[in-house]
Amino acid sequence: MMKYFKLFFFVVILITAFKNVWYSFFAIGVLFFGLFVFMRPVDVINLQIRFYRLINWHMQPVSWEKEIKNTKMMGMLLLICVFLSCIYIWVQ
Repeated sequence: MMKYFKLFFFVVILITAFKNVWYSFFAIGVLFFGLFVFMRPVDVINLQIRFYRLINWHMQPVSWEKEIKNTKMMGMLLLICVFLSCIYIWVQ
């Protein structure tokens, strides 16, 4: 778990070195969201269930194990995409 935080802070330092301030704010926000999705998949799923209840829909995962695994993969994919986009902008 600690290695993810070290990677996160390394990426944040890279982002703050960019000249485009708005992109930096957006990227930092997406990084926080990606970490939240990766570290707390059950909370993300429950948040989605609460949202659907607000609009009068009922939603439950068929398999909680698969849903948690897929949510963690989605969070990791978000982190990878932001990291790669930061590298791409930094290289330009």
